[in-house]
Amino acid sequence: MGVYYERIVDVEATAEEAGPPAERMVDWMVAEGVITRRMSGELVYSRHADEGYVPGPHWARAVADASCTACGAVVPVTAWRWDPTFALGTLAFDFWNWPPLSTDFHTAFTHHLQHRTTHMGKL
Repeated sequence: MGVYYERIVDVEATAEEAGPPAERMVDWMVAEGVITRRMSGELVYSRHADEGYVPGPHWARAVADASCTACGAVVPVTAWRWDPTFALGTLAFDFWNWPPLSTDFHTAFTHHLQHRTTHMGKL
């Protein structure tokens, strides 16, 4: 079965500018009650982080209801449109073992980040 994660990737931020938007997005998710500032290593499976933010009291606001090589155009890799299972970017936010994120949350997240994002996950 495996573990489940979703990732929202900022495909525009460079390594030099990723810090402030990351902090802004954490502040926004804390203010919304989606996450807390408390960190935990429980249920975090990442090569890049030993801990992640604990879901907040309103984490359910972020989840969904249960139920070019073709054309030869030369564009920056960050302008590519991605297959839902892959994206390339410096800044990403992973939600390990949460129910599926809602389209509304992804839209709000992208609005607050103020960069184009892509959204992917693994079942």
